[in-house]
Amino acid sequence: MENLDKHFHMSKDYEKNSSSQKTIGQKMIESAVDFSKSNFDEPKELKVLDVACGPGNLTIDLKKDFEKNFSETKIDTFGLDYSKENVDRLIQDSNGEITGVVGSFYDLNLGKETMDVVTSNEGLHWQPPHEMSEIIYSQLPEEEKKRYEVWALSNFKNAIGNIYNTLKQEGVAVLQFGHEGQLQKLWDLIRDVLSEEKFKNYKDKVNFPLFYPKLEDIQKILTEVGFKTENIELNSFNQDLTEKTPEEISGFLQAFSRPGFSKFFKEEDLNDFYTQIENKLKNMNIDEFRKDQWGRTLIKIKK
Repeated sequence: MENLDKHFHMSKDYEKNSSSQKTIGQKMIESAVDFSKSNFDEPKELKVLDVACGPGNLTIDLKKDFEKNFSETKIDTFGLDYSKENVDRLIQDSNGEITGVVGSFYDLNLGKETMDVVTSNEGLHWQPPHEMSEIIYSQLPEEEKKRYEVWALSNFKNAIGNIYNTLKQEGVAVLQFGHEGQLQKLWDLIRDVLSEEKFKNYKDKVNFPLFYPKLEDIQKILTEVGFKTENIELNSFNQDLTEKTPEEISGFLQAFSRPGFSKFFKEEDLNDFYTQIENKLKNMNIDEFRKDQWGRTLIKIKK
């Protein structure tokens, strides 16, 4: 497993510049609570794990909603993220009421069958660090893309298998992540700007190790790791970007890319890069650019 500090980290501004993530995150929380209410009958305790929790704002909301809906139940909540900074923030913002765990869902060591509920929002499509010739795998030459997809599917299966093993028998998971085609217009815009003379020397240095699986691959992997077909509910849908202006879209991009890009870009060039992204967006039909750019996959599963 790669060193965790080599992963892309979300910036400190991610929470305030990621309204699209928070919108689907609230839907994930509602789904997790409702699904748990239909599967647990007034338990004395529920252990709830939020995987790839980021700075933890949604994890805190998750705990509050579970406590509201299971008023007689002790809710023991855990948040896992590869960034120690994020985990420390979660612990601080929750006043120590949530247990923070620094780690990766590719190497989940919380014990076998220890959790009643596992959730994740916009996290499971992130891959370990990986060198490639384009900014994202969807833009790779065909043969390189095939190799990447085989590698990424293996990683994805490992992550889902870890979640399966962490769940208790009769435990439930509600997972939300991107599927094939997510944010493709934004990735294409990033590639186009990186190809400009001012930024082309950076093009081969940066990439996003993401993978948006096909729906049939998701279904197949869920059953291969042990979930029964009749216990899988897979919902796929598209949504517009919540960010409505060039400035908001640029802010969203910066929130999840600046920490990684800043390792390679000169600060002045990086600022100019985001300005150019924003300028190009201003010359586009923003409503058309935003349309259907979130490829959502919301899964409810029972072990």
